[in-house]
Amino acid sequence: MVVSLGLDENKRHKYSFYEIIDGFKENQDLVNSLKNKNNEDLSLVESQIIDVYNKIIYFDEVAHSMICLLPIIEVKNNVIKEFMNISSEKVSYSFFVRNID
Repeated sequence: MVVSLGLDENKRHKYSFYEIIDGFKENQDLVNSLKNKNNEDLSLVESQIIDVYNKIIYFDEVAHSMICLLPIIEVKNNVIKEFMNISSEKVSYSFFVRNID
């Protein structure tokens, strides 16, 4: 599978999320062809590739669904900071929505 995705083989057999994503991006034709096959027609390696691909997609979706909890909205206006009782420069979207009144 490592060779199929174009990853540099290492002794630990561990790869970062971004290494795997890049491997799938560079081999999108392979992924598309495997996704169109019946499960019964997939070899063990092909099945593993699809399994890892699906897990990467799920992980990415979960990670991005949490972005509303990260303090990434900058609040520089002191009047707004005082009105919303904010002590830091950044708040999360979730905080903002909860305190919009």
